Amino acid sequence: MKKISIISNSNLGTFFSYLKFFKNDKIKFSIISTKKNKQKIKNIEFNLLKNNDNDKFNDEAFKIIKKFKPNKIILFYTKKISRKIYNNYRTYNIHNSLLPNYKGLDAIRKSFKDKNKFICSSSHLVNEEFDSGKIINQIVTPVKYRNIQFFKNTSFYHRIILLNSIIVSNSNRAFSIINNETIISPGFKKKNLNYKFWK
Repeated sequence: MKKISIISNSNLGTFFSYLKFFKNDKIKFSIISTKKNKQKIKNIEFNLLKNNDNDKFNDEAFKIIKKFKPNKIILFYTKKISRKIYNNYRTYNIHNSLLPNYKGLDAIRKSFKDKNKFICSSSHLVNEEFDSGKIINQIVTPVKYRNIQFFKNTSFYHRIILLNSIIVSNSNRAFSIINNETIISPGFKKKNLNYKFWK
């Protein structure tokens, strides 16, 4: 059984939406979170770590990860992650921009403010710098409506698709705009999540 660890300081809306769209009982998840979660879901273990000291949080998270032995780690975490985590386990992050553009916080708002014609998101490996690791997947959607809510909604579905691509991928092959390989979607409907992988 594939094992995925998730480190989070968010409410994990993307993850729980992913579970609704992509049902998969053959994956075991270990969630390490700073926020309490009342949901009890088969194949998911929750670990609450309420530690304001980021170094101590990372130390405790590493102990849980080491015991769980995941195939990979996915971050929904806005603080620095310990080198011993990403050096020992393949660790991914999802960022709502066409990296290397708009690194850091508020990428969606910055993209909207710059009147971009495409809404873009990237998944990448984690290293010592924020949003600077090797790009794994990128996704692009043309802007149909020039309002911030459309940008936010589209970015939310981007995260779900990129999360699925990280979870199901068994190869290190990159799909990205940068190397002329693309994951692209012309649009999203909540009940019918359409996407295609182009090679």
